[in-house]
Amino acid sequence: MDEVPAPASAAVRSRARVLDHSGLKRLIGYNLRRAEVAMRARVAQVLGEDGIRAVEYSILCLVGDNAGVTQKELSEALAVKRPNMVSLIERLEARGLIVRAVMERDRRNHALRLTMAGGEMRQRLDIRLDALEAVVFSHWSGAERAALIALLQRIYPG
Repeated sequence: MDEVPAPASAAVRSRARVLDHSGLKRLIGYNLRRAEVAMRARVAQVLGEDGIRAVEYSILCLVGDNAGVTQKELSEALAVKRPNMVSLIERLEARGLIVRAVMERDRRNHALRLTMAGGEMRQRLDIRLDALEAVVFSHWSGAERAALIALLQRIYPG
């Protein structure tokens, strides 16, 4: 009969081996993912203080910056399935952050806009996220930050 190994003791766990990641660190995708995971946690904490998720913040930004944007346009811009976008819009609408209006030229579509509360929320979150990035990237020059943004934007369309 095979023996089942005993669970590791606290002493053994604290001496856990540091793994060699050199085979992965050479890959751009691996490094992008590790950076995204690290930033996602920090962003979620900042946005979570107001009960907002990252995708909802993105919606607030796009609606605020694109008067009369439709749910379909948002779905395409954020790569969110239309049924999922509907529930996101409904959640933001229920919180009084956005409003939908039937478009006169195509009554099947709704034009979205921020409410005053939505605009204030977006401003507050912009300030907090700018502060977060200032801390996280404090050891980077402005030119380095701009270069990183430019390089990352070359990976995805739009």
